[in-house]
Amino acid sequence: GGPFGTELIVHAAGPALALAGYVFFTAVWSMPEALMTAELSKAYPEAAGFAAWTNAAFGPFAAWIDAWCSWVSGVVDTAVYPLLFLDYLERVTDKVDSLVERWLFTVVFVAALTFVCHRGLDLTGTSALVLAIFVLAPFVVFCVAALPRVEPRRWFFFSRGPAPPGFPSSSSSTPFFR
Repeated sequence: GGPFGTELIVHAAGPALALAGYVFFTAVWSMPEALMTAELSKAYPEAAGFAAWTNAAFGPFAAWIDAWCSWVSGVVDTAVYPLLFLDYLERVTDKVDSLVERWLFTVVFVAALTFVCHRGLDLTGTSALVLAIFVLAPFVVFCVAALPRVEPRRWFFFSRGPAPPGFPSSSSSTPFFR
């Protein structure tokens, strides 16, 4: 998930269909998954989470494989975040040029997250909530600031102008519905 690639969706289908697609996939995929997770978490109130569910359904070996694969996925996925943050910071400030600075930041970032996770679920949950608010706050501010400039008549147009790199382009803007 994440915002990367959404530009191509809006460019190809227009804002209305892109938003409709996000709503559709949220309803079809994310909501059932969230409801299933809530139901199973209530049925198995353990810190083991999905490993406990897998153990109950398929036994300890499948639960171990499930937990190990999730751990490996988490390690690999989480290792990308400090580097993404540094790339964003570099584009904005041009301050992080040294390999030593990048390495040091990455080590401190991972150590801080590891510390938070080892302190327990309460601190991890609170930290995740604070971080989510910190990340989502600019989006809320910009969405509210943009409300006076919203023009729904433009939602049904898709661009036929210059496309992003690697995306086929055409020559003019065309109404999606006539």
